[in-house]
Amino acid sequence: MKKCLFFILVVILSMGTMGFAEKLATLPDLTTPEFLEMDDEQFYVAQRAEIYIYSRKDFNLKTKFGKIGEGPKEFMLVGGVGLTAFPYEDYLLVNSVGKISFYSKDGKYIKEIKTKSRLISVGFFQPAGKGFAGMDSVISSEDQSASMTINLFDEKMTKLKEIHRQKLMKRGRMQFPFAVPMFIVQGDRIIMGGQEEFIVNILDIDGNKLPAIKRDYKRLKVTEKYKEDVHQFFKTSPGTRDAYEIFKKMITFSDYFPAIQIFHVSDGKIYILTYLEKDEKYETFIYGIDGKFIKRVFLPFSYMDTILPNPNTIHKNKFHQLIENEETEEWELHATKIE
Repeated sequence: MKKCLFFILVVILSMGTMGFAEKLATLPDLTTPEFLEMDDEQFYVAQRAEIYIYSRKDFNLKTKFGKIGEGPKEFMLVGGVGLTAFPYEDYLLVNSVGKISFYSKDGKYIKEIKTKSRLISVGFFQPAGKGFAGMDSVISSEDQSASMTINLFDEKMTKLKEIHRQKLMKRGRMQFPFAVPMFIVQGDRIIMGGQEEFIVNILDIDGNKLPAIKRDYKRLKVTEKYKEDVHQFFKTSPGTRDAYEIFKKMITFSDYFPAIQIFHVSDGKIYILTYLEKDEKYETFIYGIDGKFIKRVFLPFSYMDTILPNPNTIHKNKFHQLIENEETEEWELHATKIE
């Protein structure tokens, strides 16, 4: 009997340590959410050309705005990438194709700025100093390969400086899995990732390099199961299934997964998720904004499909994600305390 009680106690303590996800709310307004971000009072969900603003107190929908179009209060979308919405102290910045739009925290339109970007997707622009940091694309005239760049812009969206360049695909070839170029501006730091190895670059607000986060890391081999799942994704997804025979000839695979799949920056900490999975949770390394290692944990990171993760964010030491309930077919907000 004592052994049984001891086992139950160990299980309970382990559950607390591992931090299983807690369902916070059901969000019946959502059907295809693509982006999640939050502040102390609200959370923001992007769904195609609309932004939904919810209260964090009672999880009720406070307002929503946006529609497809080219005018003010309208957003252009290309392909499968929707909007992003970044909350700041007294405004919300919405990224769409060709512009950034400014709204009040209660969804009232303020202004917009054209981005002058060649990128046919959202540029993930964020305020950086007196201007912005944002993405653009470059096509090589030699081999028609496509690269993504991260740049600094002034307040009128004139490009000042390229701070990162990463080749994404060669002409006629799509390689999976690929290292996703990412950056987050927090305070006077620009944090960037996207290399194959375990490297997170840290720059000052002028784009000057500071000591990077580097870790000796054994990358995981790409499995045959992953390759089959990628082909299944293109074979069955509404946007690609009719042209699967064409996509099939374009798909190639790396031998190894990138060391880093995504990272978040919140409250002075950098959370770096890898592809190592254990008990349906993914390895996460936590560093300070100064680059000092804090600890390693596992988080219940989930996917919509083989390629796209569920919308997720970290705020106030909790990992939040939107997950579709397969039985009710409704989207839910889940949270895991990071311990």
